[in-house]
Amino acid sequence: MLRKQTGEPPDAAQAFRKAADYCASQERCLEETRIKMKQWGIDDAVIGSTLDKLTEEGFIDEQRFAAAFARGKFRMLRWGKIKISLELRLRKIPAGYVTKALNEIDPAEYSGILKLLIQKKIKSLGDVTPDTENKVMKYAIGKGFEPELVRSAIKECIRQTTGYPEH
Repeated sequence: MLRKQTGEPPDAAQAFRKAADYCASQERCLEETRIKMKQWGIDDAVIGSTLDKLTEEGFIDEQRFAAAFARGKFRMLRWGKIKISLELRLRKIPAGYVTKALNEIDPAEYSGILKLLIQKKIKSLGDVTPDTENKVMKYAIGKGFEPELVRSAIKECIRQTTGYPEH
């Protein structure tokens, strides 16, 4: 129980218990936890000390969060590195942790997922037309993949689809 019957804000011990439960359910970062604690009506001073304690006790680890977030978004949602990086920065994850998390993504798997997405998109569009490349390019860039990688993968996939060296 977080709130007392009188409607008073939770004390530090209650705030820690509630936040620890929140962080134990899945990987969380400091920013997500700070926002959630504000929603619970916890005082800013208590939030700061609680976040420090959660970090000290291992409930929050920004590097661990960044790595899990990058793996999950790449494998489950098939996001590219640009979109993952953007989302981590929105969560105020330090740049070094973002870089390390992105570097843990296997380049061969990354390329394979990009090609698979492109092949599926080309197939969904039907016949390869002059506009196909632009549509596929917008789609893959929207998923967060790097434009130069997308461009070369599209050319390769169209070449495989049509059998022509250039579309």
